[in-house]
Amino acid sequence: MLSSAVPVRADEPPAASAPASASVSTSTAVHADADADADPLADQWTTLKAMKWTQGKDLTAFVQDLALRSGKRALVATSGGSYKKFVCSSEAPCPWLLNAVCSRPRKRPASAATSAARFWYVTSGLLTHSVNCDSVARPTARQLKASSVLRAAVHADARVSSASLVAQLQTAEALHCSKSMVYKAKSDLLDALEAARVAGRASPAVRTALQQLPAYLTQLQALNPHVAAVYETETEGAEMNYPRPEPPSAASPTDGTSCLLRTLLALDPTTVWNDQSVFGLDAMEMQHVGYNGTLLALVGRDGALQPRLHAAALVPEASAAHCTWFLTKLLAHGFPLRRFPLVSSGRGALLAACTALQVPNVSLCTRYVLEAMRETATLALQPTDEALVWQAQRAEAESEHLSVLAQLARQNPAATEYLRALDPSLWCLYPVLARRKMYGWQTTRFEELDLGETSLGLAPLASQLPYEAVKQLSLLAMHAAFQRHERASQWESERRVVTPAAEQLMQQQLALVPLYSVCMSSTHLAFVWNAHKPQIRQRRVDLQQRTCTCACRLQYGIPCRHILAALQKLDALGRAVDFFDECYLVRNYVASFKNRALDLPVEESLARDLTLRPPRLVTKQQRATEGHAKKTKKRKARNRPSNERKRGLYKCHKCQRAEGHNKGTCPYQQE
Repeated sequence: MLSSAVPVRADEPPAASAPASASVSTSTAVHADADADADPLADQWTTLKAMKWTQGKDLTAFVQDLALRSGKRALVATSGGSYKKFVCSSEAPCPWLLNAVCSRPRKRPASAATSAARFWYVTSGLLTHSVNCDSVARPTARQLKASSVLRAAVHADARVSSASLVAQLQTAEALHCSKSMVYKAKSDLLDALEAARVAGRASPAVRTALQQLPAYLTQLQALNPHVAAVYETETEGAEMNYPRPEPPSAASPTDGTSCLLRTLLALDPTTVWNDQSVFGLDAMEMQHVGYNGTLLALVGRDGALQPRLHAAALVPEASAAHCTWFLTKLLAHGFPLRRFPLVSSGRGALLAACTALQVPNVSLCTRYVLEAMRETATLALQPTDEALVWQAQRAEAESEHLSVLAQLARQNPAATEYLRALDPSLWCLYPVLARRKMYGWQTTRFEELDLGETSLGLAPLASQLPYEAVKQLSLLAMHAAFQRHERASQWESERRVVTPAAEQLMQQQLALVPLYSVCMSSTHLAFVWNAHKPQIRQRRVDLQQRTCTCACRLQYGIPCRHILAALQKLDALGRAVDFFDECYLVRNYVASFKNRALDLPVEESLARDLTLRPPRLVTKQQRATEGHAKKTKKRKARNRPSNERKRGLYKCHKCQRAEGHNKGTCPYQQE
């Protein structure tokens, strides 16, 4: 144990005028030199005695860090103009102690050049803790913000909870801290990162990685001619009058650089003709602390009933200008947006962009309708209410739709009024039942996509920076292309006619055939009805035209139960494969996906574009002006009885009335 033999009481400061070398006795110095090899704290004490600090706060920070490295916490017991005393935070007696003083300059310096500046230095102390010391590593807010564990967790997910951060700090660094302190440190980190990103500053690693994006997209398009890879900077997108989050002087650098504005990755559009002829259009906000833009996605579905990501774009927000730019690029690349039905989520200005580009056959996603209903202050949806909303959407007739709404009105009148205010042709099936083949689409199917978290073990796409997000999307497209090639080769070798998923749908319909009766009108015309229901509802089946009046045949393009019953009546179930839509046929699946691969660039060969700067953050005010409604939380009126209040009502000390005034503004005259 190394201690100081300075004859100074713990409750009074030492003489500040004594030099540092004189504050330690000769016997202590000899003792320290003799035990330097035996005591591991000797070198630490020697280094500590030789250090100087120009400001008291720097000394305090150093001592706090010194204690934290030992798994303890140091407290400032005494703080004066020229003396500081640091002790251990242990509740049990602990001898750990540091005394520090501030030097005083000479009263009459010979000259300004020879006058010494004031500095803090340690005079005495003890660096060992007692056996019963119960102090723990409880960091300050400054130390907490410097924690690598906290920074890594916040950078990876800006929405990580304070409770999760407390658990991570306790496990990784054995730090004990409250949720309120962690929340404050997290908020300070996010504010600092936002200020840096708004000003166009970024860490060297982030900027270096982003500067490889232009070369990556260029090589990706060169390796895959059917892929469209586009990026634009603020200089190139200046014609859209994009609002800047900072003054023009900061937004327009004079060094020739420009911030990334938006980027797009679109795959081969020729394969969509052998898929289900429906598109889904959705938007997702990115959650990285250094990038809070929006991902726009175009989704499809192949004949194996697997969702496909056709295209994706990273834009600052889902405004009308950016959504229109995204759809314009897709139309120019060859996606038949004006021919296929399109299910849009309605987030941002997606619907407005479809209207501006004259994209017909647009439907509203049912999941988005439910989200909008939940965000309405006057609505409180229950699971049974949501089930009725889904049922009302897929109703095949107006009478069935109204019947479901009437049932919903009995248990939730506010939800019914909300749905009746919507145009049925915008979100319901029955108005377009005979005009659009939706293949059972009720949502954009964006939620069904595997964005790499399950199949490849990748980080969530929403928590990535633009360059990493583009690489992850490219990797997912390559993985999906190889999987479809493998399935196409296997089904071709097995001599399948339709995909297994389509065959499973037919088997579900075939299991219901025994419930139906068939009456033939001619060799190719039949009328089919359910014999187990009291009322006969006939379906007309034309085997020559391959039609049936039921919604299953009209919407899904598979042999329905009525067609299968008629074929069974004629002992011709082998002809059932002729009633599948083209998207379900294996030969079309093979033509679209066999030997179709996606090649990716090698990152080591990518050149950096030094003129490219990271994208700017979108401020909250800017999002509110671009179609994101600002949510205001209504404050409940305080109408609790006086006996249940935590605090009593304030009364005027002059008139003793609780009418919201004080004695200085009392309107009553003193009696």
